[in-house]
Amino acid sequence: MQPGQKHIIIDKQEIARDTFSIRLAAPLIAAKAQAGQFVIVRFSSSAERVPFTIASVDRQEGSITLVFLKAGFSTASLAQLRVNDSIEDVLGPLGKPTDLRRYQKVLFVAGGVGLAELYPVFAYFNALPGKKAEAIIGAKSKEYLFWIDTFRKLCSTLHICTDDGSVGTKGLVTAVVEEIVSTQKDIDLVYAVGPLRMMQKSVEIAGRYKVRSMVSLNSIMIDGTGMCGSCRITYDKKTKFVCVDGPDFDGALVDFNELAQRSTFFKEKECALLHKHACHRKE
Repeated sequence: MQPGQKHIIIDKQEIARDTFSIRLAAPLIAAKAQAGQFVIVRFSSSAERVPFTIASVDRQEGSITLVFLKAGFSTASLAQLRVNDSIEDVLGPLGKPTDLRRYQKVLFVAGGVGLAELYPVFAYFNALPGKKAEAIIGAKSKEYLFWIDTFRKLCSTLHICTDDGSVGTKGLVTAVVEEIVSTQKDIDLVYAVGPLRMMQKSVEIAGRYKVRSMVSLNSIMIDGTGMCGSCRITYDKKTKFVCVDGPDFDGALVDFNELAQRSTFFKEKECALLHKHACHRKE
């Protein structure tokens, strides 16, 4: 955390349809952040607090990169900011760093904006000596995909899926997950990040073939310290908090049905706020 300091936007790009990356000056966070960790952002004193995975770090520059999909009111407001604008609060790094040292070959799976969450973990694992990795990435269509060339540089085997078949294999990433896990017996972990139901299906497939699974969760958060309880999940029949106990969890022990229900708690209010904001801008 960097109290009393404005976080200047060094660079901003629309990297895919409605998907933006922003590079922020945050030297103290950049000095400590590790793969899998995240920050909680409040772009103004009146805004809500929103968690974002740290997609990349430049320690020399003292910057971090965040990627987000323009979906609700807060992300739509964030998308309006420009280079040299500042963000009021950036709290982090939060969460436990990803640790995959015990695994030899990992199948990485990401959907949608989960590509940005996967990248730092994927890069970290590939830097470990003697490890093997394969990746499946997917989106609704070609226009929602990003950083493809970056992934290809790190991965000799990259599978791309789109719902409409505009690039790669037509269909869901989970179909390719099953194809690979059922034929490659040396995979000892499936690591999934992205839409909840995609992660749940990937976990189910891995379990059928006796392969361990790990998921990176991004539930509703407010304070990022475990005090508010908004990010709680049922894990191995116990209560855990994503912000302090995660974001990585053994996929087989997560209650995804409960998590899916909790993820919609503020959807109606968010839609109403976004609609009000859109109408206000037209006036």
